[in-house]
Amino acid sequence: MIRSLPRQRALRSATGLLTIVAMAVTTLATITSGQSMRTGASKSSAKLSEDQRILHVLNRLGFGARPGDVERVKAMGVDKYIEQQLTPEKIDDSASEAKLQNLETLRMPTAELYEKYPQPGQLLKQLQRRDALPADLKAARDNRVKGGANAPDASAGKI
Repeated sequence: MIRSLPRQRALRSATGLLTIVAMAVTTLATITSGQSMRTGASKSSAKLSEDQRILHVLNRLGFGARPGDVERVKAMGVDKYIEQQLTPEKIDDSASEAKLQNLETLRMPTAELYEKYPQPGQLLKQLQRRDALPADLKAARDNRVKGGANAPDASAGKI
């Protein structure tokens, strides 16, 4: 047992050294392949036509091309389009704002929205509290409370 101790230490040292060498080789291989991939990517992007490049940019920066987008980007240039997408505060929104100006709900505070347009569940609760629930809703509520809404449909098994 005493003789095997130096042997075990030597084996552990050799294993540690091999691990370090393997990690270094793997790191170098990764760095080298990353550089070749980047040069390969620039070569492949140079092979794209202008329309393909525009479609690629539209797919990567947005939700794809809509009718007329390729022509619009071609007219302004890909670099200018990319710059525009990266600085949206510079995009002219006056046409959209003009279409939205008549929608009063966009300018209402949340409390006023809930007051003027209550959610259906809240409206039902208010009507129930006032005992002003219409007959058809009262029947549907009673059926649901009795379990009728969750009961299997008897006609579902018939063909």
